[in-house]
Amino acid sequence: MRQDKDPLKIQWFKWQDKLTNAMGTHYADLGELEVIKVQPNLAIAKVSNSCDLMQRGDIVRPFVERPAGPYKDAAALDTLAPVSGRPVAMVVRGRDTSQLTGRWDSVYVNLGTKQGVKVGDYFRIFRYQGTRSATILSTRDYQDRLYGYGSNPKHYAWNDLPREVLGEGIVLNASENAATVLVTASRSEIYSGDYVELE
Repeated sequence: MRQDKDPLKIQWFKWQDKLTNAMGTHYADLGELEVIKVQPNLAIAKVSNSCDLMQRGDIVRPFVERPAGPYKDAAALDTLAPVSGRPVAMVVRGRDTSQLTGRWDSVYVNLGTKQGVKVGDYFRIFRYQGTRSATILSTRDYQDRLYGYGSNPKHYAWNDLPREVLGEGIVLNASENAATVLVTASRSEIYSGDYVELE
């Protein structure tokens, strides 16, 4: 494993740095090693499973089997799901500090065991229409009026309209204030700054 930091230091959405710091130190899992020979002051190991490049200075810890939750078929995604009333958080970053993710990508959210999250839980991923706190390209008031496409007789603010359900994902790992979520279903791209709620 290796501590993972964003080299760009540019916020994709308004509160990204603050949330990242509150979540704690982020470590990337790089793979697994199998010890094949032990000597008095060192061990020789071969790479048995690799997720990324391993290099000098990376951290090695004893292997511990991680629990896995039940997988839900992507076809079961409810794109018109009502608000669950359960805790809400944000997609803070994607794996490798990515800001754009989709199906089979991992994202990090700012809810963890302290808020009742556990491995195997599902998060619904959604976006409010017309908010302007993120870097996602959007036209002001596009949710109800846009040049060349007409407009509604009444103006709607972003929080007057139904949210846009983007997908869902299963919790793979949870710490005190953060969780790693594997996106198992997505109907469009997911950005850092989008929202999640426990199902």
